[in-house]
Amino acid sequence: MCGIAGLVELAPAGRAHLRAVAERMTATQVLRGPDAGGVWADDRAALGHRRLAVIDIAGGAQPMLAGPDARRPC
Repeated sequence: MCGIAGLVELAPAGRAHLRAVAERMTATQVLRGPDAGGVWADDRAALGHRRLAVIDIAGGAQPMLAGPDARRPC
């Protein structure tokens, strides 16, 4: 199994605050996805994920961001 979590704030709540909330949310899912995880946040939204490696264990890692946005700090 894997897990995802996220939240959206209508008013800017701050990247650090939302990142901390998303990290706590995904931490509760470690048993669902103990092999990998990540968090992305900006001033109004945050997303987190956990991964359980079952298929393509070596090559199945998925970044939270891909392409040009991958270089932007989260």
